[in-house]
Amino acid sequence: MSEFIEKIEKQIDELQSKINELEKTKSLINIFPDIKESSDRWNRKYYFSPSVNSIATNVEFRNSCGCCSDAALLVYCYVVESGIRVYSSPQAVCIGDSYVSGYGYTEREWKTELEKNNINPELFKEVEKYFKENPPVNSEDFEED
Repeated sequence: MSEFIEKIEKQIDELQSKINELEKTKSLINIFPDIKESSDRWNRKYYFSPSVNSIATNVEFRNSCGCCSDAALLVYCYVVESGIRVYSSPQAVCIGDSYVSGYGYTEREWKTELEKNNINPELFKEVEKYFKENPPVNSEDFEED
């Protein structure tokens, strides 16, 4: 087989893979009629739906910025459907702040925000656990060698 035919077949396979992924994504509309798509500054695609808020089963914690020491702590609530994450709306809720005098996080009034957005109350336990495992600790409490 010639290089040219191999190249064409590879492109066809890549296109078919993309079509399959799009079909899977399209099927989410049947489950979440209010689904929308967004992307971040790195052009990664995210799907979100207000329908997920009360049924979200998973959480993901991220800082609002990877380089800023005082970045806010965000929680992303989501479900996985057909191997695709579908996030709540809003996609992220600010639940705390990086502790600028050391390590860990300080809490904000996150419970009110999650309740206001009808987020599954079962996920509150995950947020509480995260704060318990990442308490604010002063840098000066650590001895240097």
